[in-house]
Amino acid sequence: MKWLLLPIAAVVPLLVPMTTSIDVDRSTLPADGRATARVHVVDESLIGLRWPSSAELRADGASPLRASDGSWVVRAGPAPGTIALRANDARREITLVLDPSDLDQDGLPDAAELLGDEDRAAFSAWFTAIAEAQATRIDDAWPKIHHDCAGLVRFAVREALKVHDATWLSKRRALASISAPDVAAFHYPDVPFIGENLFRARSGSFSLSDKDAFTAAPSARTLMLNSALISREVGDARPGDLLFFATTDGLHTMIALGARAGATPSDRVTRVVYHTGQTPGEVRVVGLDDLGRHPDPAWHPVPDNARFLGVHRLNLVHHEAREFL
Repeated sequence: MKWLLLPIAAVVPLLVPMTTSIDVDRSTLPADGRATARVHVVDESLIGLRWPSSAELRADGASPLRASDGSWVVRAGPAPGTIALRANDARREITLVLDPSDLDQDGLPDAAELLGDEDRAAFSAWFTAIAEAQATRIDDAWPKIHHDCAGLVRFAVREALKVHDATWLSKRRALASISAPDVAAFHYPDVPFIGENLFRARSGSFSLSDKDAFTAAPSARTLMLNSALISREVGDARPGDLLFFATTDGLHTMIALGARAGATPSDRVTRVVYHTGQTPGEVRVVGLDDLGRHPDPAWHPVPDNARFLGVHRLNLVHHEAREFL
């Protein structure tokens, strides 16, 4: 029987895994926070036999999830770049590219919207805190010529999307302490496809040929175009939502606030902040109960007030339509 040992001894090394490989079904993904790639980690012997590897897949910029069949699922992040995959000595990359798609047909490219819950919450916290701070002290970076109700919204949106480093914070003496992180997907003015022009000026879905359809200085009416009606009930509002009213001079908007500065979207709305729009005008913070007792019923945020146009959510953070696609 010893003559059998030589062939076995010679064959066994050929079956021992010598290398690990990473196979991906998609080497390029849109940087939309949703797209996924299927990854297989395999071991290979000297004679080319391959089988699923037990090696752990690691990724820079993503958190791979193990599927029931032993493969891995890697989800794209919201920013362009690469996902570096590693398993033992094997290396592969997945490239994330900007995609001009507008799947929810709201006029904004999906790449210029906040797709993740963390980013939405971070934006809401900064947006509401910055807007509320203007009632204490008007920010030097908010030009006086833009002091009106729509100007407050666009100023707070722009500043909320910036990097809030020490230099930025040192100039905001009236701003309450904010524990929220910065938005991660992108930072103003480097917003994918639209840059500084954050708001759509005319209706229609986004295409690369209509970049001139955007503006940096929307009116209250244009802000309504850039938001979705959520409810006629103010109780359905979240911090950062906009309340619109029809006035004899046009539209007026207010920003919904939570009970504290920098409230997250899950906090109950108890107040609003707005610019009066008059010359010279001022920024005011008013409780919803006080607003409901305003001597002019046209300002009551209730469904039976025809002048109250409801609660709207900026398309920047509103994605319920996409969740059904």
